[in-house]
Amino acid sequence: MTLEQKIGAMLMLGWEGENPTDDTTVCAKAREIVEEMQVGGVILMGRNIRHDDLSVTVNTINELQSLAAEPLLVNVDQEGGMVARFTDGVTVMPSNMALGATRRPDLAYKAAAACAEELKAAYKAIDKAAKNGVIHKDCAYRKKARMMRRINAAQG
Repeated sequence: MTLEQKIGAMLMLGWEGENPTDDTTVCAKAREIVEEMQVGGVILMGRNIRHDDLSVTVNTINELQSLAAEPLLVNVDQEGGMVARFTDGVTVMPSNMALGATRRPDLAYKAAAACAEELKAAYKAIDKAAKNGVIHKDCAYRKKARMMRRINAAQG
């Protein structure tokens, strides 16, 4: 791999198109980050998800995968609380602030694990034929769970 490819592989980027249709499809900007920048992953924000027709989102992911030299890690901004990009067919978890207020890292971990499993199941249900497109839960919960454990240990 060239240095540029190695750097690109470490990046995870999102895209915003010139209009709402561009946001939910493989527009020029999405194509650029995958083909030219050769990113290792993409993140789906609220603007990138067609809530009225999730098959459009799945098709977008699959098309991005087909453009990539290596399989993309696909993440979704699904932190819980008000930051819930997928709401139909999945449990909307409490916000990180609410989970942190419990001072129970085990609850943060359980919420993250449940969210990840539901997102993977929802994706598979939408497109059973997808072989390359895999949605992974944004790892924010797990990072925050570890951080909360350290904070709790420090506070005694």
